[in-house]
Amino acid sequence: MKLFLTIDLEDWYNAHDYAIPKESWDECQSRVEKNTIELLNLLSKYDVKAVFFVLGYIAKRHPELVKDISERGHEIASHGYWHDKLYDLNKDELKSDLKMSLQHLEGITDKKVRYYRAPSWTYDKRSEYLHDILKGEGILVDSSVQPFWTPLSGITGASFEPYYPVINEKKSRVLEFPVPVYKIGPLKIPFCGGFYFRLMPYWFIDFCLKDTLKRRDCFVYIHPWEIDSEQPKPRVSLLMKFIHNYGIKGNKRKLERLLKNYKFSDPKKFGIGELTDDEYKLTE
Repeated sequence: MKLFLTIDLEDWYNAHDYAIPKESWDECQSRVEKNTIELLNLLSKYDVKAVFFVLGYIAKRHPELVKDISERGHEIASHGYWHDKLYDLNKDELKSDLKMSLQHLEGITDKKVRYYRAPSWTYDKRSEYLHDILKGEGILVDSSVQPFWTPLSGITGASFEPYYPVINEKKSRVLEFPVPVYKIGPLKIPFCGGFYFRLMPYWFIDFCLKDTLKRRDCFVYIHPWEIDSEQPKPRVSLLMKFIHNYGIKGNKRKLERLLKNYKFSDPKKFGIGELTDDEYKLTE
């Protein structure tokens, strides 16, 4: 089975934990370039290539960073433009957000974007029109389903395996690559990224990953701000402060252990196998 590394390229103030209005983003201290370069250098050390799900807003502010990521051989994918929750957008708004994202990403790399991930995994039955929009823009793989429920997102009962969803009695042509979880009896335990990766001890992540890879493809995900203990800390509830900051100090070391101990697959094969040259060409 294949293991992939994915990076959701956004800055600390884009996270829903802090709920900072997008109108204030330009005034926030930007730390994404420093943190991303630190991650890129770490990946180079272990010769690992990743799928970078890049927020369109970040691509507009840091085009040279996105260009550098692409030129280092990593795969550029879309994370939307504004990091809005999908279920807060109607179909036209979601389509516009995706198009803006693709315009910036493809304009920087001159390569067709083929992968998408919803902000904060906020794809569910309220936003099932996502798959039609993705297909219309040439997206081949979506990685937006969280197969367990949280107050923010998730679809209870969703497949753990990559699958083609049936929406309105029609099979989607866009593959869904859900967040990996480990099942123990009735429990579904997320372990592969974000807060869960920071929360779990390495031995448990290692155990879950090895066992999961016996049965299906898997991925790990991280945000650049998750290795930055010196980022600003706005006043928020104790719960949100805990969720956003817990485990950040040791997170880079934990990621490095994975890079050292596991073989990561070519990001061009994320979910579907290697893309052809024609599939990379931009539509004239």
